[in-house]
Amino acid sequence: MERNFKKMQQTRTREILFINPHCQEFVRKIYPQIIPEYGDIANLHFSEFMLKSLKNGTLKVKKNSRIKVCYHDPCHLGRGLGIYDAPRILLSSLDGVELIEMERNKGNSFCCGARSINNYFQNFVESIARNRMGEFKEANADLLITACPYCKEGLENLSDDAEKGLVVDLIEFV
Repeated sequence: MERNFKKMQQTRTREILFINPHCQEFVRKIYPQIIPEYGDIANLHFSEFMLKSLKNGTLKVKKNSRIKVCYHDPCHLGRGLGIYDAPRILLSSLDGVELIEMERNKGNSFCCGARSINNYFQNFVESIARNRMGEFKEANADLLITACPYCKEGLENLSDDAEKGLVVDLIEFV
């Protein structure tokens, strides 16, 4: 942590960009508790960065054909960091993309199960992932988008063969 903190200090005038919300939550919440001089180093999840870039014109996207997507809220990004809107606004801003909410979303989203108990209760984790994929199917969307590599892996790996390729990371989609 101290070695990472020294590198972070060198970027004081910049923002640290995170792809993994687990890491971002750890840095944002735990570093200040352990490293008193941590201070407030700005950090963004890539969904916030991409939305900011889209709004200021530095990110240009191609025109898409019509596609319906659901967005799965990663636990650490949503409940952990309070980031619910940036991924949704980003998806809704893309031409041709229709965002369809699953029944459980935002603060009431259903966990993918991938990281929390994967090593201890494998059958339970598979049940959680299948349940979430069932909610996705009920929404009748083309793709399930998430903004966490663990969620993507968990939902994708524990999905039926017919569902492979339906789970996409937001950064890959954009």
